[in-house]
Amino acid sequence: MSEKGEIHSGSWVKKISKNGKWYLLTSIFTKGAALVLLPVYVSYLTKEEIGVFTTLTSIGMYLPIFISFALESSFYKFFHTNKDPVFRQRLFSTVFWFVLASGLIVISLFCLSTHFWLYKAYKIQAFPYAYLYFIPLLALQLANLGVLYLSQNLQAKQISVLQIVTAILGIAIGMVLLIPLKMGVTARIMTESSKFILMLIGVIWFFRKNNILHLVFDRQILKQCFKFSFPLIPNALGPIIITSAASLIIANKEGLNTAAVYGLAVNIALLLYYVQDSITQVLIPVISSSLVNEEAIARKKIAEFSLLLMVVMLAADAFLLTYGKQLVKIFANRGFLDSASLIGTLGLVYVLGAQNRLYNAILMFHSKNWSTTLFVIISAVVLLVLNLWLVRIYGFTISPYISVFSAIINLVLVFFAAVKLTPVKPDFKKIGIVVSAFIVYVISLEYTEKIIHSDYLFFAVKTIMMLTLGTIFIVTGNYWKPLLALVK
Repeated sequence: MSEKGEIHSGSWVKKISKNGKWYLLTSIFTKGAALVLLPVYVSYLTKEEIGVFTTLTSIGMYLPIFISFALESSFYKFFHTNKDPVFRQRLFSTVFWFVLASGLIVISLFCLSTHFWLYKAYKIQAFPYAYLYFIPLLALQLANLGVLYLSQNLQAKQISVLQIVTAILGIAIGMVLLIPLKMGVTARIMTESSKFILMLIGVIWFFRKNNILHLVFDRQILKQCFKFSFPLIPNALGPIIITSAASLIIANKEGLNTAAVYGLAVNIALLLYYVQDSITQVLIPVISSSLVNEEAIARKKIAEFSLLLMVVMLAADAFLLTYGKQLVKIFANRGFLDSASLIGTLGLVYVLGAQNRLYNAILMFHSKNWSTTLFVIISAVVLLVLNLWLVRIYGFTISPYISVFSAIINLVLVFFAAVKLTPVKPDFKKIGIVVSAFIVYVISLEYTEKIIHSDYLFFAVKTIMMLTLGTIFIVTGNYWKPLLALVK
């Protein structure tokens, strides 16, 4: 695959604008579609059935780690340190065939094991639900290998076309099973499973056509990949634990109906993840490339993007805080209104996660995988212990605050370790102004809601408040000219 110069050259903002829009569009179609279709699911599924799907999804998040052993993370390292096309072909092919073989074994054993614990823990039948959802996860992980490989070369458009087409086809299959055939939660599961399988077919076709996937297996390359990626397994588990552990504990302690309510808040908060991911998918490979060739420039750019990410993510979270109730009413019904108070807090996890991914890219570049592993273990243990302890006392509404606390711990540890290796100097003064403005906004929003009893007036006032907050963010970061340039 030919390269058109180094991917870090030129404006990083323009690269994110050019490529990030494709990742955002992909997220909207592939992940955001589930939220858009939620009114349909609420109409045709019971709250308990929605809880079944939410719980299976939370469990399924862990499986890809043990299918691939985080080998895909080696693409971040070796794609940029060895630009030989033949090596890259052997790298992808070796990882692909190993994950296929290991995945078949792991998925088979896991599905068999669900007969012993799934119903006991969550009142979910292992057959057919576990088999229908978990087996296609192997297809998803193999497809994600291809997506991640392409993202290292900023081939965002190709990735988007593949994921959007398969998402539309999967949704079409699921809607037929759900509405005319009335297959309930099975139809919801098959929507996702169909997307996973179709996506794998598309990846295999694309990579064979472009002469990337071959019937080769290089043990030496696999050994190098394992040496790099194995310490990252706990690191890969960290965001998953932060995202899913609370849902699983709530489903176990308070039942599937409550898990469905919490799951709706998680799904709406995921809108922030789509924003974060659309930026960092482009930013991380650009950082890796820049650190190889122009470290001084990389340090300056990382500092600039630390502020920019904070501004963008806090602005997005302010939107969720402001219109949380309206979003719940749009996507569900009054039975889910308890979700509204959780959305903004859960969104902060992704605000902090954006910073974490930025500085974690430095640690990954320097192969400090054991450091990131230790940090994730610490934050994950804090999250699990506090959830197991406090959910019993305060109920599921305490979980978002625990997730934020855990994310703060992880970010602090990652940041100080990263700046020791690559001395980045973020503009803490401006970041402080932005964070302070956000805190004042949250407090003002709570106070305003108590004194204004007209829904229409409150809607107008909080919209003006949010626009004011956005103006403060833009002025603080001096983003007027870049915004005008992007518009032009």
